[in-house]
Amino acid sequence: MQLLSANHFRLIIEVFCIADSILLFSQEGEKTDTIAFENYLYGFNSSMDLNQDGYNDLMIYESLNMHGQLHPRVFLSNKAGRLRYRPDLSIFNLCYDTITKHVVSFYVGGAYSEHSKNTYTWENDSLRLIRGASLKIVSPEEGSILTFYTGKDKKPYKTFDKNAEELWDTAVFEQIPNIDCKTSLE
Repeated sequence: MQLLSANHFRLIIEVFCIADSILLFSQEGEKTDTIAFENYLYGFNSSMDLNQDGYNDLMIYESLNMHGQLHPRVFLSNKAGRLRYRPDLSIFNLCYDTITKHVVSFYVGGAYSEHSKNTYTWENDSLRLIRGASLKIVSPEEGSILTFYTGKDKKPYKTFDKNAEELWDTAVFEQIPNIDCKTSLE
């Protein structure tokens, strides 16, 4: 796989997925990371600047889970065009939202599972959760529960058990961002 980064340096990247469980990552012929994969390699995104430093980062995605959610392996780019693996950023559907100007993540589960939306800001070299929300659909009879939380421990600060699904549509951010995920080199 070849990646042309935002600073126009050409960087040769090799990605091998062995036995559908290990990802070998190398740059310019030098092996840099061996990463355990829970599933098989699905796709990638090399056009997103997740930390807004002016350099495109690389997201390599495992296969979609049963709810169609993307689980990335994130590599942040630096000024020299080198990519650094960041296991702490392997958060479902992580992306930079150009509308809110924040890093966001979301998870949309099945009918009776928990859904979540989170928004983050960069603090030094790490993501800090600004706020988030989770929607748990209990049952058609009992309804659902919407909880807003903040901080790395996701401390709840407001809970709704009436009209939770209607409030969910605009909780944290309105539209679920579209994540560009390529499955082949074109």
